[in-house]
Parts: sequence; structure tokens; C-alpha cells
Amino acid sequence: MENMENKPSNCPAKDHQEIKAISFCQECRIYMCQNCKKIHLDLYNHHQLDLNDENQDMLIGLCKENNHNYNLEYYCKTHNKLICVACIASIKKKGNGQHKNCKVCIIEDIKEEKTKKLKGNITTLEILFNSVKESIENVKKNLEDINIKKEEMKINIQKIFTKIRNEINNREDELLLKIDQKFDNLVFNESSLKDYDNQSKKIKISLNEKKLLDKEWKDENIISLINECINVENNIKNLKKLNNNLKKNDSKKIYTVDNNFQEEQINKFIKTIKNLGDIYYNFEFENNMNEKQNYICSGEIENIITKNVEDKKWVRILSKNILKNTKEYSWKIKILNSKSKEIMVGVAQKETIIEYQNYNYNNIAVFPYLMPDSREFLIDFLNKANNNGSISNLGWYFRCSNSKLYSDSPQDFRDKKTKLNKVINEIKIIMNMEKGTLKFIVDNEDKGEIYENIPINEPLVPAVLLYDNNDSVQIIPC
Repeated sequence: MENMENKPSNCPAKDHQEIKAISFCQECRIYMCQNCKKIHLDLYNHHQLDLNDENQDMLIGLCKENNHNYNLEYYCKTHNKLICVACIASIKKKGNGQHKNCKVCIIEDIKEEKTKKLKGNITTLEILFNSVKESIENVKKNLEDINIKKEEMKINIQKIFTKIRNEINNREDELLLKIDQKFDNLVFNESSLKDYDNQSKKIKISLNEKKLLDKEWKDENIISLINECINVENNIKNLKKLNNNLKKNDSKKIYTVDNNFQEEQINKFIKTIKNLGDIYYNFEFENNMNEKQNYICSGEIENIITKNVEDKKWVRILSKNILKNTKEYSWKIKILNSKSKEIMVGVAQKETIIEYQNYNYNNIAVFPYLMPDSREFLIDFLNKANNNGSISNLGWYFRCSNSKLYSDSPQDFRDKKTKLNKVINEIKIIMNMEKGTLKFIVDNEDKGEIYENIPINEPLVPAVLLYDNNDSVQIIPC
């Protein structure tokens, strides 16, 4: 059914239903397109209103439901809405009778009640509007700050990895240069081969000349002959030197240079790079048990929570960070100070603590998160309230002191035994919001999923319960 909060978009005439309505006849109470308006004016001398924003207020007395066009003479208490006679028709047909089974009265009967509430409602509306306006401004400011912080973090990460890449490139160049130096410094190198090539040509010439000298030795050429003899002697000397170098560096030897890259070292380095840095959000915690502050939370990064009330009573602290569906979340609880280890950790449903003094069982609307369709469950839940009038959260916990489970309905585990050990230093919590499972890893001991079928249709948050005064834990996202 089309809601006519604004002017109708199309003409209701059978052949013009795809054409936009632009006019309304007050006598006939029908909307018309441009063609229908012209024909209507030719046939009747009726008063027509153009459907602009200004004239819309003049039509406020008419029902806005499609094809009704009757005066709004009735009030539906069930839906808090003005309706017409077609809305309460006995026969439901073409949109008629949608309020047939509702609580309905004539407008005059509700006038006084609405008038009395009007002034208070206007004041409330004004307060809410100002509050929302202020909240919106805060959100905008926070969003600006977040975006600035986000860009700063991204730039910082880019600088860090640019520095790392530069150092890696420099190290690569250093190692490549050292390899060249190591091999070039070997005695057996390319220069020895060049020396042999150069000397072999001279030796061949000397050998040929030596043969001639034996046959043509004459005193008149004594100087030239002696020079040739000297050249032969020098060639012998050079060949001996070259031969000695070749023997010291026998070509059959295999020369290697160890690059000293150990696989373990490489894998460790790669793992370090993969684990470099960490991006996480801080857990914000709030106390829902009592109005007074009975714990302290210190450190923007540390997320340290400490009980500071000297009484033997559980203090339940809930995170403001709601765990969303279809995701897996994990965080660690590190025990900083606790003699008895009377600490419970896990998850709880958000906003389930309520006051019930003078509570009217008929008014179940105050339970926004506790299955409002189940009246019997709500009454039973109220009966479990403690003497202070507050009701404990629905939660699923692990007790660090004795490695037992504790949860409220519907599982209703009370000190259920597990195969896990008591917590010595820390416990890791893994909540799967897709499967509704909860796992506790105690001091690196993993025994699998402990809780199953946790209802994930309600808001869940990380939760911590502290018992002894000065008990202190650190929450570490991971």
C-alpha cells in the first residue's frame, strides 16, 4: 500500500497511472495529471489545487492512503495515527480495512488527551533535539579527529616501511659488492689469462728468431744478437712467474664464497616483518553494577582495570565495544595482581541490568534486549534478582581460580567443570560471532571450544568480574 505522506506521485486514472499527478479537485476529492486536469476544468467548475509544497498543508485533512481521499475523522490508538472511514471498513479490499481490528475512536475523543500532552511533548522534543544536535556535533568533531589520526598513522607506517625498504636495499647492494670483491681478489683471475695471451705472442716470435740465430750467428751483428738473447731470457723469466701463479691456483680447484644466509635466519626475519607493528582498538569499559565507581581503568593503551572497593563482592565490568555478527574476536586477560585469582572473564549481553522495584509485570516494554515476546521468561528472570533490585547480566564466563564455567540462562552453568587448568598468568578469549562459540586458551593451553550455541542475536560485549580488592588485570586486544 502506498503511503501518501507526500503528494501522490502518479495520476489514479486507469490510462494515466504512469503519469505524475499535479492537481487535486476539492469537490471530487481526486488527484489528476495534466490531461485529466484540463478535461475536468472543461466539464466542471470545481476548485482545484496545484500539488506544490505550499498547497500540501491545505490537504492535511484528507487521508493520505492510496485511493482513499476521505476526511481524517478517526484516531487509531494502536498505531497512534489519524485514519479515515476506509481505513476501518469491515471489508478489506484494495487497501481498505487495514485498521479494522485496532482500537479506534473519533477525533473529538482524543483531542483533550493530546492537548494536555502537547506542551510537555514540545518541551521534550526541544530537549531531545538539542541533545541530538549536540551529539551530532560531537560525532562530527570525533570523526574529524579520527580521520586526522588515521592519516597520521598511515603516514607514520609508510615512513617506517620506507626506512626498512631503504635499509634492505642498502644491505643488498653491500652484499653484491662484497661478492664482486671476493671473486676479483682471487689470484686466478682474468688478468692472468690476459698476461698469458700477451706473452705467448712474444714467445712465439722469440722462438722463431732463436732458430734463425742458431744458423746466422755472426760477429758483425753482435749487439742485435745479444738483445735477442736477453728477450728470450726475459720471456723465460715471465713464463716461470706465470707458471708458478697457475700452480698456486690450480684451475682444477673449486672456489666458493659462503653467503651465510641460513634458512632459519631468513624465516625468522620474514616472521619479524609479518609481525611488525600492531593495529588494534582500545577496550573501553563501564561499570553497570552500581552507580558509584568501584573500579579504576588506567592507561589509553594499557587497558588496566583495578578493583578499588574493600568489600567481598563481585564487580562486573562490561566493555563498550560491541561484538558484531559474522566475525571472530580475540583478546587476552593478563592477571597483574590477584592472590586468590577470583576473576571471571568472558562475554555478556549488553544492557541487561535493570531496576525492578515497584515493577509492573504487565509493562514488559522496558526489556529491550530480553526476549520481549516471552512473558514467562521475563517474570522468572525478575524473580532471580538480588536484594539490591538489580539483575545480573546474561553472561558466559570462565573462573580463573578453579577453571570452572559460570553462565546464566539459557545454558545456566553453575561451576561446571572443564579440562582446562587454573589461570596462572593470562587467558586468551576467542568469541566466534558467526557460530556462537566461545574458547578459552589458558596460559597457551588450547582445549577447544568451551561454550557452544551462545545466542548471538543480542548485543554481546567482553566482560570481566573482579572479586578481591586491588585485583588488577590488563586487557590486550589480539
